[in-house]
Amino acid sequence: MDKISVIIPVYNCEDYIKTCLNSVLNQTYNNLEVLCIDDHSQDHSLDILRGYQKDLRVKVFTNPSKGCSMARNEGLKHATGEMITFVDADDFVAPNFLSHLSSVMKDENLDIIYGSFQRTPSVSNAEKDIPYAQSFDYSFIDYQKNPETIISQSPNVWAKLYKRSAIKEEFIPHVVWEDVAFTTIHSLKNARVGQLMRSNSYLNPFYYYRDNNQGITASIREPSESYLDVLKVSRHMLSSYKQLLSNKDVSYSICELISYQLLYNLSVLYCSPSLDKKYLHQLTRVYRAAFNGFDNPSYLKTRETYSSLLTYLSSYKTGLVLNEKKEINRFLKLVQK
Repeated sequence: MDKISVIIPVYNCEDYIKTCLNSVLNQTYNNLEVLCIDDHSQDHSLDILRGYQKDLRVKVFTNPSKGCSMARNEGLKHATGEMITFVDADDFVAPNFLSHLSSVMKDENLDIIYGSFQRTPSVSNAEKDIPYAQSFDYSFIDYQKNPETIISQSPNVWAKLYKRSAIKEEFIPHVVWEDVAFTTIHSLKNARVGQLMRSNSYLNPFYYYRDNNQGITASIREPSESYLDVLKVSRHMLSSYKQLLSNKDVSYSICELISYQLLYNLSVLYCSPSLDKKYLHQLTRVYRAAFNGFDNPSYLKTRETYSSLLTYLSSYKTGLVLNEKKEINRFLKLVQK
């Protein structure tokens, strides 16, 4: 049985880390190592981690406040497993998460397999009795031949299993949204990528993603240089995909994925009461450059896009009565000039 390395970056998760670790250590797949990288937590997270070292599968490392991407890179440096998975410290997984994904990966000779996930509130009883995931429909996705399909997939690094040999580069250091680049780059560059799909929304998932209001998303609502991380990520992705860009379909899909990330950040900046035009203009330039030579993606003109943008606009532009269509068209006109 091949070893699986489970990499868990940890920062101030004393309320959740026990649930996370218990769900990992209680896997039906036994040959694993659990690499916990503490990123200079200011609470009791590190003490809790050290208490788990009585289980010889648990290894604890300290990362002097370098951020999530560097913590994951530290985990990759120490990983000895033939397969790798990433779990966030405030999330938890079904007991058969690793056994089921590794079984399908082996049977189908996959490089990467996507598992299903479900959002759960930060305060929830779901982890009290974590159910086994159901057997799901399986599909093989050739992203190089069908790159447009990657747009509809989750770019998060968690809820997936990677062959160690399939990981060709580390996470971009010192940025947020680093998992978007990591997951997409490796999915497009590896020949065999699969996915386990829930045929019924009521079936139990493999991975439970906790909506933690103290997370990164909640902390970046106001303009700051963290918004510019998406520029670094976008440039890195375009550079990494250089060989694939000769295929126009691949190039278009890559640009579309990048633009979606930019669009989100632009909308937050646009609606901020303390708008910093420097950041807005820099993001806008990158957005336009990503689509140089291509028509605007069709999703910008769909009802779903209007609905999504309206959610962004109404969430951030508080205290204003919006003329919905006029406000959204104004925003789209700005970024599509």
